[in-house]
Amino acid sequence: MEKDYDHITERMRTLVNSGQYISASAVNQGKKVKILEIRPKGKGGGASRNTWNGVVITKPDAQSAYSYYFKQSGVKHIFKNK
Repeated sequence: MEKDYDHITERMRTLVNSGQYISASAVNQGKKVKILEIRPKGKGGGASRNTWNGVVITKPDAQSAYSYYFKQSGVKHIFKNK
């Protein structure tokens, strides 16, 4: 889980520092994350934009903020290996 968190955080930092917006596909990078991922919150599940150090990091037309979630396969992996 720590490896996934570090990957996601570093990808967001890289995108933001290069002037890009975050998106689930750009941050998660397909199968690179195994247990955690980011994805949009459901409607009403938060502000329409995420910020990082006061800078908006989601696209201006974002419908919701992003949040960390466990992948279904990740939860299975945790319980299988406890």
